Amino acid sequence: MTTRDDVIERLTLASAHPWGPARSNLTAEAVTWADALQDEELEVDARLALTEAYHQGNEEWKALAPFAWLLSRCDERPDLFDADRLRRMSWNYKWAVPVASDNPGVGVAQLRSLEAGLEEFFRAQGASMHAVHGDRLHAAIMLGLEEEGAAELAAWRSTPRDASSDCEGCDPMRQVEWASLHEDWETAVAAAAPVLRGEIGCAAQPHTMQGIALLALLASGRPRAAWEAHVRSYRILRAAPQALDYMSNHLEYLALSGRVARGLRILREFAGRTGEAESARVLMDFLAGAALVLREADRAGRGAEPLGVDIPAASVWCPGPGVSAGTRLSDARGQVEQWAGRIAGRYDERNGNTIVSQRLEASLARRPLTDEVEVSRRGPLAGAGAELIEPAEELPRPRAREADDVVASRTRTAQDGAPDTGPEGRFVSGAGSRTGASAGPAAPAEEDAGAGREGDRPYPVVDLRTPPVAADADELLRRLDAGLRRPGKSLEYGRLVAQAISQGIVPDPGRVPPDLARAARLLRYAVADCSWDYERAADELALLRTRIDGDIHPLPLLRLDLEALQVEGGADELHDRSTPRTRADRLARAGLLAGRLAALTEPLLDAPEEHRTELVDVYEAATALVRILLGLQDHEGAAASIELAWRVAPYVADMAAPGNGTLCDQVTLLQADMLLERGDVYGACALADAVLRRYDPCPVVLAEDARSVLVRASMKVGENEEAVTQARELLNIHLAAGMGPLAGLLFGTLAAALGAAGRSLEAAEVLETALESGMPPIIVDELRRTLVFVLDQLDESKGVRDNCLAVAEASLERGQVERGVDYLLRAASACESLEENTRAARLLERAAELVDVGDDDGRVRRSRYLRSAARAVVDERTALMSRTRLAESRSLMSRARDLISAVPDSGQYSSAFELGDWHDDMAWILWRAGESGEALGHCEDAFAGYMSIEDRGSAAQPLTLMALIHTEAGDTRAARSAIARVRELLSHRRWGGPPRAGARGQPRGGARRRLRTRGRCGPRVRGRRVRRG
Repeated sequence: MTTRDDVIERLTLASAHPWGPARSNLTAEAVTWADALQDEELEVDARLALTEAYHQGNEEWKALAPFAWLLSRCDERPDLFDADRLRRMSWNYKWAVPVASDNPGVGVAQLRSLEAGLEEFFRAQGASMHAVHGDRLHAAIMLGLEEEGAAELAAWRSTPRDASSDCEGCDPMRQVEWASLHEDWETAVAAAAPVLRGEIGCAAQPHTMQGIALLALLASGRPRAAWEAHVRSYRILRAAPQALDYMSNHLEYLALSGRVARGLRILREFAGRTGEAESARVLMDFLAGAALVLREADRAGRGAEPLGVDIPAASVWCPGPGVSAGTRLSDARGQVEQWAGRIAGRYDERNGNTIVSQRLEASLARRPLTDEVEVSRRGPLAGAGAELIEPAEELPRPRAREADDVVASRTRTAQDGAPDTGPEGRFVSGAGSRTGASAGPAAPAEEDAGAGREGDRPYPVVDLRTPPVAADADELLRRLDAGLRRPGKSLEYGRLVAQAISQGIVPDPGRVPPDLARAARLLRYAVADCSWDYERAADELALLRTRIDGDIHPLPLLRLDLEALQVEGGADELHDRSTPRTRADRLARAGLLAGRLAALTEPLLDAPEEHRTELVDVYEAATALVRILLGLQDHEGAAASIELAWRVAPYVADMAAPGNGTLCDQVTLLQADMLLERGDVYGACALADAVLRRYDPCPVVLAEDARSVLVRASMKVGENEEAVTQARELLNIHLAAGMGPLAGLLFGTLAAALGAAGRSLEAAEVLETALESGMPPIIVDELRRTLVFVLDQLDESKGVRDNCLAVAEASLERGQVERGVDYLLRAASACESLEENTRAARLLERAAELVDVGDDDGRVRRSRYLRSAARAVVDERTALMSRTRLAESRSLMSRARDLISAVPDSGQYSSAFELGDWHDDMAWILWRAGESGEALGHCEDAFAGYMSIEDRGSAAQPLTLMALIHTEAGDTRAARSAIARVRELLSHRRWGGPPRAGARGQPRGGARRRLRTRGRCGPRVRGRRVRRG
């Protein structure tokens, strides 16, 4: 039979959940149980909790029913409502009026009655009418009553605030919304400014205000402030239960500021969630924002593109047309607009006027606030959906009276006048950018001042006249074959490989014309190599090698061997298996190939005009050797190869493809690379700067190589902002040249520069944009790994979890078990941060099962992961739930102990210590599940195990848990005794004990230890949460 304690336990469990359906459902169960018990106080408390859960959990319309019950009960039995319950009732009443206003199914008479009741309730409590006028303002807006709204706004502004008012951070949103509704942009920005500047705020601010003020910032001539507000707001609000409500402002802003790609990305993220709209207003506003994005996408020439996501028809407010994922964007726009119009019509019918429809029509008719010139000036990276945050325009400081209106309880001294927008920000564009005036790190003071003045001039524009796209596979192969017979780098080659990757052109050499078979094989290799699929690249090289007679064509064979060395090095770096030994082996082989190349070259230079084809191979081999030897830190060998390239270049220079700069300048940039590796940062930058200024416009291949030098040089000397500038320009050039599928490394470079500059949020934006840019899967996975690190710095645990799981699954699919296990563990840690402990336990158990237990190392690792899973199993939100899962946790712990039972001691492993650690975990699990008496025995066993190697630091942990258990039991004497043992232990001059490693050299404090210390807030034992209730 259900008892009062059961109801309280259920309410406690519900309150431990985040806001959302799960919490609401648990609270609703508590209401049902309280009603069955006919416990009047519990009935009130449960319904107060349910009303709050519905409001905070994105189901606010459901709150009206329990709130109506509470109002009736308050009239009938006022004695049930003490001061705290009345306080909660006042907040629920405040919420009820806007909820009813937003629901066109609530008639005007019902709404007026609710408003009157709100005023009566607040007057009875002796409260200010400030909050009442605020609610009436919202109701007037939704009823389409302009004069009444203006009157209520004036009353709200002139009425003193009190404890029933919204907080100082949220209150100004009413002023911002009203001013924005009437396109009084300066007033809206002035009202929002104190929150945007961070002078006042709360848990919901400034990110909520940043979203509401977006259009005002943009329309008032503050585009940089608007972009920063969008990025910071979106990254927080996208994870909120009411995310759909907030996204309408962001979609409208993105559409009107010319950011179609980003608008579509966010639209596709949320369009499938229209059924979550907590009011008709939220749904209508979201659809209006979506319609603007779709309109601008159509204007940008993307109307034929499929929507890419289903928009469900089901809605409690107004059923929609059910837009399918295959619908063209241009067609989806019309359907979405009509749906929004039908919702507006329901408001009109309720209100007896057409004001809501008129507002919707005006919103849908808004034209872009940013012209096409400005949009194109932002550059291709921005066009892909990511922009860097530039210094924002100054926000206005209101006059004293305005400050009192915005934040009633504060007095502010500010100056009058129009906002100072400052100098216009310069957005980097690959197509003719004049940014990047600096030539990398500053010249030493003793250098000639003229070089400094030269470096202050903007660089010439980049020549982005790109070769046309190949019409079909045959044309692509013929053009590739012709290009491969030329020396030097070429834009044509990059464009053709990028086209092959994006269009999936990987021809079978046996199915193409015989004269194109070699080109087909080389294309297959290039695609694999540029996709970082080094295993497949090595296979393609091996096949190519079998088709070359080394006696007749030694140079082509040598070039393939050099390519194989580069592929091998790339694979080692990608899979974290590069060691001094493997590098030394590659260096030795590279040295042999360099010697052979020199021997083959000398006879050719005796009669260069007769061996121009062979000298092309020599040039290509020499430049390849430079890159290989620099990567292996052989600077002298690299210098010799550069010298060989210099000697050969004049004889084949006229064979190079036009439009890519001279071979001499390409070699000069290789020399800059060498200087940079040697530590001559200024010399490297001087060479890169000279090449960049030698051309107007500058060829893409030279511009990219030169800026790559500048990026790495800036990073090397800690000039991180300069590195960001150059890396952004480098990426913009690459994207503008149509080589997006090959841009993975450049996205990563820009993210690294941003991270070094302390701009992690922007680094995350860049990496997330890269993931949506259609790059090969392996590159995507590598970028995800970087993104995981960045998101962890930003405390975005949900993103960490999702990206770790994506990397883990991809790694396991490719047979990379160790990496898969590592990312399952990281995902589990993120789940623990999100209080998803059941999911964390499943991931830990899965990671454990993937560990090979064929040796002792594997057995110990699996045991530790199982123990972490056992802890997560019982780390539930309430003691009752922990107790119900104790048997499952015991089973995992039993398996963990069996695994280490026969593992012998070694120099790096103590079986007694490991068993003590097992007892320590078991003690915590039992205590967490309410079996404290049994836990005490395990505490003693853990203490003995730790002390077997004199690890006093670890031994103190189970004693601390013992003290806590005795304290909870009321046994003060036993608790004091345990504390005295801890003091004695840690007062020893060698209290820390010797450092010890885990099984077979795996350090303790690794993945398992990290997982154990990622619990929730509260007192901790050994970094663990110790609260049971």
